[in-house]
Amino acid sequence: MLRFAPSLALALTAAACLPPPAADGAAAAAPAGAEATPPLDLAAYPPLTPARVLDGTRLAIDGTTLSMIIPAGWRHGWRDAGGEPVLVIEPPTGGPRGAVLATARRLAPEDRQRPPTELLAALAAAEGGGLAFTAPTGFTAAGRRGARTSATGADVTTVLAGVLDGDWALVFVASHAPTDAALYQAVLDTLLTTLDGAMAAVGDVAAAKLHGCWESYFRSTTRGGGSKTTKVRLNADGTYRWWSRTSMPGYYADPYVEDGTYEVDGDALRFYPAAGEAQTVSLAFDGNALVLGGDRMIQGSCPP
Repeated sequence: MLRFAPSLALALTAAACLPPPAADGAAAAAPAGAEATPPLDLAAYPPLTPARVLDGTRLAIDGTTLSMIIPAGWRHGWRDAGGEPVLVIEPPTGGPRGAVLATARRLAPEDRQRPPTELLAALAAAEGGGLAFTAPTGFTAAGRRGARTSATGADVTTVLAGVLDGDWALVFVASHAPTDAALYQAVLDTLLTTLDGAMAAVGDVAAAKLHGCWESYFRSTTRGGGSKTTKVRLNADGTYRWWSRTSMPGYYADPYVEDGTYEVDGDALRFYPAAGEAQTVSLAFDGNALVLGGDRMIQGSCPP
C-alpha cells in the first residue's frame, strides 16, 4: 500500500531539488518560535479563495479514499525517504526548478484539539531546517481547516501548508525560486482546494459524501402534538448553514439559523459557528441517510 511519509524533516531532505543559498547570501536565521494563536473561529479560518486553480488529472492515493488534482504537465511519483515513500510533484521538463512534496502524520490525541496554526508553527520550528518561517495564517479548504507559512532566503522560498483530516495532518512542502512564487502558489492552491475523500480506509466515512442539503422532520405523538423541522446545507468549501423550527399548538417562534464552518473528525462532525461555541456531534451513514447526533436526515431541500 502506498503511504505518505510520516516525517516533514524526511520530506525536506528528500526534495534536494534546489541548490542551497550561497555562502555570501542571507545569514542563517534561527527557527521561529510558536506564535500566539487566535481563537479557533470563523474569522481566523476563512474559506480559501485562490487566484488561480489549475486544470489537471485526479490522483487517487492507494489505501485511502483521498485524491487530489495534479496540474496538467506536472510530473509526480514516489521517492524513498528513510524507508518511507513521499509523494513528489515536479514541474514539466524544462520548467522552473522546484518541487512540491506531500506527507501525512497521525496526530497524537493531545494534538487533535489544537488549532492548525499552532500545529504548523510547532512543526516549522521543530523540523523546518532552521528556516525563519512567518506566523501561520489559517484557512478552510475542501471542508478541512488548515494553515500556511513560508520562509524566503536568498535563492529559495519554502512554503508549508497543512490541513487537518480527522486524526491526520496532511502537509505540503513547496521549495522554489522566489521569482516563481505565483506559479507555486497556484499549484498548492490547486492541491488544497481539490482534496477529496479522507485518509480513512475505503468504506469509512468520507467528507465528500456530506456535501449537499439534508433535512429531518419530527412530529410528537403525545397529547398536544408539536413538530420540529431541521435543515442543514454542508458545502464543499467547508461552510454550512443550519436551520431549524419548532412548532406547538399555540406556540410560535422564529426559526433558528446558524452559519459557520465544519470539519470531519473520524466518526464525528465538528461545527464552528460564526457566533458561539464549537460543537461536535456523532457522524454516521445508514444507507443514503445521514445520522448526526442520533438525528436521522435525508437529502432534501436546502435551508432558506
